[in-house]
Amino acid sequence: MANFVANTIVLDGAPTSSQQDTCFALVGYKNDIPTSTYSGQNADSAYPFANCLDYRDNTQYSPAADSGSVEIIISKQSLFTVDYFGLALHNGFSAGLTGKVEMQNPSTNAYEEIATFTPYGTNKTICEYLGVKEAFRFKITLNFTSKLFIGALYLGKSWSLGRQPDIGLKPASLNNVDEVIGFNDNNGQFVIGRVETVGFDTDASFSLIPMLGDNGIRANWPSFQTHCKMSRPFFFKWSVSNNDNTFGQYKNPSSMPDISYSTPFHGTVPIKMRGRD
Repeated sequence: MANFVANTIVLDGAPTSSQQDTCFALVGYKNDIPTSTYSGQNADSAYPFANCLDYRDNTQYSPAADSGSVEIIISKQSLFTVDYFGLALHNGFSAGLTGKVEMQNPSTNAYEEIATFTPYGTNKTICEYLGVKEAFRFKITLNFTSKLFIGALYLGKSWSLGRQPDIGLKPASLNNVDEVIGFNDNNGQFVIGRVETVGFDTDASFSLIPMLGDNGIRANWPSFQTHCKMSRPFFFKWSVSNNDNTFGQYKNPSSMPDISYSTPFHGTVPIKMRGRD
């Protein structure tokens, strides 16, 4: 069961499974669901389940029922490892969404609850750190009281950065970049403009990230960079101890900044994204 603490701990390197309850940032770009066998989604034919797996937030999955529950089973023929769950909601708060993630214990075949979730605001993103879990099968339960719409559903192994961001973090929740169009005044007479929705920006930097290792830069940055250059979105959680999440795309992916060495064995990882919190 995910158990989050509030104290900030700076680690010497990337987290191990024994450090799963400490505070560090994660980047969730790998998704095991599209390459798995899945069932139980009971989708509305106008909003198929594939819509939440297509890396586009403007398409939606919706269960066929206007209220009730669905239990989505994700399975593979061999054991696979996950440590995060991401949900880009379109109306989860107003639809009364609650849910949980379970894993099937490979030894007993019994399902064990590893996280529960509920939206904490309108159109807010859910991203939960699960701890490192390995199984053949996982189950995601969605309970809702009115028609539910979901833009993206991720379950996979995150890039755990081992620490929280450097000083200077600009979190999406405090960085609305919507634009006001047509605002001007004439001799002190104000004309009200209109708001053009752009989204929220996140700007974070992580120094002293190990170059080597499973959570190191060399094992993750190239595949993350390829993911971003394909215009695919990702989840970012700057601390696993809170709900300050972002789901979006890397800003200007064709000119993503280079990785720079901060010591002979460490580098600095920049995360610059635009999306929604």
